[in-house]
Amino acid sequence: MSDIAHYHKIVISLSETIRLMAEIDEVIETHGGWPGAFQTPSA
Repeated sequence: MSDIAHYHKIVISLSETIRLMAEIDEVIETHGGWPGAFQTPSA
């Protein structure tokens, strides 16, 4: 594999990671932000 092809795969992977992180952050914010999104209701 050429260096350019390898670099291209790294750039694509980083772009996808950033996109997924933004999506996860949006869901967490929708559910009360940090750390509220991870607290379960008391019984």
